[in-house]
Amino acid sequence: MAKNTSVTFALQINNRPNRFGRYAIYIRITHNRKFRHIKSSVEVANKTLFNKNARNENWIRQADPEFAKKNATLAHELNEAKKAYAGLLEEGKVATLEAIADKTVEAPKSDSFIQFFKEYNDNLHNAGQIRYWKQFNDVYNKIMVFMKKCRMKDVLFSDLTTNFIERFASPA
Repeated sequence: MAKNTSVTFALQINNRPNRFGRYAIYIRITHNRKFRHIKSSVEVANKTLFNKNARNENWIRQADPEFAKKNATLAHELNEAKKAYAGLLEEGKVATLEAIADKTVEAPKSDSFIQFFKEYNDNLHNAGQIRYWKQFNDVYNKIMVFMKKCRMKDVLFSDLTTNFIERFASPA
């Protein structure tokens, strides 16, 4: 008897809430009775707001004020996972769970430390973590002053050496 080599995609809710009391929704990828979860960007306040057996991409119930936006986001992320699987098959690569997950969560990588730092800082602010944002913003401003003093246009990850950090930390 041949093994089933099909890959299935489904949505699943986490059993435990995060520290804010919200439940994360995961994309579950199953292949040969083994599975892998990929965290989506959608969270719900209550487990009853998620319907795993929904049809027509209505996983979040209408009791949630942002149900339409969340359903659209989930549909997009689920389609991205399916596209990653199809892309692996087209390239002739072996479509393992890890390969599908890596291709799904693949993000464009930047060599610029300043760009990464600014995006991270903006994400903190958008997430409402104002205390951390203030701390990181102070460090960002100090780095920008240091770069101006040293006549640097950008700091790359490869530039972050002990020598650079010592020059940054020294009050000269």
